[in-house]
Amino acid sequence: MAFRPVMVALAVVMLITLVRFAAVAQFDARQDRYLDAEAALATSRQSMLDQQTGLRGWQLSGDRRFLAPYLSARTPLERADATLLANTSHDPRLAALALSNWRDQQAWIDLWGAKGSGHRPRVPLPDLAQP
Repeated sequence: MAFRPVMVALAVVMLITLVRFAAVAQFDARQDRYLDAEAALATSRQSMLDQQTGLRGWQLSGDRRFLAPYLSARTPLERADATLLANTSHDPRLAALALSNWRDQQAWIDLWGAKGSGHRPRVPLPDLAQP
C-alpha cells in the first residue's frame, strides 16, 4: 500500500516537470522571434540610412556612382521588413508598429527616392498571412 502514494507523487512530479519544460520551450521560441525582429529592425534602419546617404551624395555631386548605396539597400530592406513583420505578427501592438514603420519607409521612398534618383524602388508589403 505504501507503494501507491509514492507512484502518485512521482507521477505528479513528472507532470509538473513536463509542464515546466513546455513553458520554457514556448518562452524560448517567443524570445527567438523578438531577437529576430530586433535584428531585422536594425537592418531595416541601416538600409534606410544607406539609401539616404546615397541620395545625398548624388544630389550634392551629381555623380550617379553615389546612388550605389541607395540601390544596393533595396534588397536588404525588403528582407528585413518581411522578417520584422513576420516576427511581430503574433503581437498586435508590435505588428501595428512594424506596419507603421514600413509605411513610413514607403512614404520616404515615394517622396525622396523617386524625386532624388529617378528610381522608385517601392518595397512590396510582405504577406502578413504567413506564419
